[in-house]
Amino acid sequence: MQTEVSTQIDQEIEKYKTAHNGNKPLYMIMNTDEADALTESLKTEQGQSQEIIITSYKDIKIVRNNLMEKGDYVLSNELPETGS
Repeated sequence: MQTEVSTQIDQEIEKYKTAHNGNKPLYMIMNTDEADALTESLKTEQGQSQEIIITSYKDIKIVRNNLMEKGDYVLSNELPETGS
């Protein structure tokens, strides 16, 4: 069951793979609301209980960031450094 978010993410994954010799990213940083929508659609698609916590999409770790704009995705093999 494709949703608007999963369709956009799939396109970004393909762009990443094209730019990185077919390798897929380890991390996907995205808006918190979109991450929630994506994981909810995965639960429904897979027939999972609402109690299950989904942390990845196609073996790519989902990183929620409430400062990201909807529709903006960062795909990477490294997490960005954070200041302390």
